Amino acid sequence: MFRTLSLSLFRPKGKAEEIDKTEKKGTTTLNCNPSLGVEKYVGQCVSGSTCMPGCFWGRKRLIFLLLLVDLLGSAAKLFKSYNQILVGIDWRKYGYVAPVQNQNNGCQSSWAMSAVGALEAHLAIKSRRLVELSAQQLIDCSPVTLLSFHGKCGAGWPAVAFNYTSHHGIASKKSYPYRGRKSSCSYDLSTSVGRNKGYVTLKGANEKKLAEIVYNIGPVVVSIDGSHKSFMQYTGGIYKEPLCISDIEYLEASVLVVGFGRDPWLGDYWIIKNSFGRSWGENGYMRLARNAGNMCGVATVIQYPK
Repeated sequence: MFRTLSLSLFRPKGKAEEIDKTEKKGTTTLNCNPSLGVEKYVGQCVSGSTCMPGCFWGRKRLIFLLLLVDLLGSAAKLFKSYNQILVGIDWRKYGYVAPVQNQNNGCQSSWAMSAVGALEAHLAIKSRRLVELSAQQLIDCSPVTLLSFHGKCGAGWPAVAFNYTSHHGIASKKSYPYRGRKSSCSYDLSTSVGRNKGYVTLKGANEKKLAEIVYNIGPVVVSIDGSHKSFMQYTGGIYKEPLCISDIEYLEASVLVVGFGRDPWLGDYWIIKNSFGRSWGENGYMRLARNAGNMCGVATVIQYPK
């Protein structure tokens, strides 16, 4: 329907002058009657035959409305609710997730690394081109970071990063490389790769909602309790820590959820991209227990750019 109606907006070549003359004379050889039904009415109005002057403008409105309904209907069909998702998703397989980075010891930049990961993925989904972005720019230039001063990397919030990039854009990692220490901002607006329109924050510890967002929209930033020794020493498998806390005030580690799935023997899991380098976990990733009571607070705060 979309393609047919789009093409029918244009009159056949050589007919425009003839139709205009006919309309000026007030001669009507086709009665564009809406009561015939939308399909026939639109078909008559776009057929290229002579038509009442009022129908010419009416048909444009009708076509616009039909296209809008068609697009909205397509969007609604594409979005799958949790019960409609039969298998998981792994956005790495689509080429929309950049390589794992290492924030380095002493630099608490997981908030910047995870925010950059989300921006990279969402820009790649829209443009079909993956560009690595600058976490260092966020460390140097974003307005608020905790305990940050020259030479040190302090903690911060992904929301601050998303708000900053929505106003200023963000450079590529190549043009503004990672140094693992805070320094003076040297960002040049002309090097911006793109910018987001804003960001979305969801709260409520709802793992089903998290699955819907990751499946239908893309990777998201979450904050988890990563304070335990078992987390730091994780080498593989599905991670479960009985001492993990899901209350927001204990969620100090920002990570990127790039997918989810199910192991036939070990159960459901989230695919977590961390920023400890490829030597940590499963090549820099963790499979965190899913549908296990909001393990480590994975669904407590969900954030992603728009």
